[in-house]
Amino acid sequence: MISKRDISSLAKLARIEMTDEEEKSLMSDVENILEFISQIQDVETVTQKGEGDLGVNKNTMREDGEPHRGGEYSEDILREAPQKKDGYFKVKKII
Repeated sequence: MISKRDISSLAKLARIEMTDEEEKSLMSDVENILEFISQIQDVETVTQKGEGDLGVNKNTMREDGEPHRGGEYSEDILREAPQKKDGYFKVKKII
């Protein structure tokens, strides 16, 4: 349970001024948030039940490898470049 004193301390730390009405409203909001967090913490997950593996520790990606020969598309791409030099895109120097 959060108290009005806790809310006042938080407001002071945040360097904001609050009316009594705002403090009461915030106290209610914070209590609702804390209650919701408590509900989330009480949820029993699949792994806690021991009902299986979620695959978190498994590599679900493809194996690394060469998807295509290096430079296979370089000429096609460079052909579309507005400026090129020695097989590279030529761009304006940015510092």
